[in-house]
Amino acid sequence: MEWYEVDELSAFVNNLALSEDQRLLVSEFKQQLSESIETEFITPEQFHELTANECESNQEVAAKLKAIKAEVFQ
Repeated sequence: MEWYEVDELSAFVNNLALSEDQRLLVSEFKQQLSESIETEFITPEQFHELTANECESNQEVAAKLKAIKAEVFQ
């Protein structure tokens, strides 16, 4: 995931015109992202497959996900 994609995701999440179903999906995504960060669930290999960014540890993945979450859910 490139940072411009994070900006696009943030714009989508913060769109006031989202339908109720879309808001529910955003809420579920936020919860799943939070859980993934807290449990360090996503491995460096999985993160690399999703983003093409390399990390050395689950802790580094969690830190990057935390930064993405902070940017998207300001």
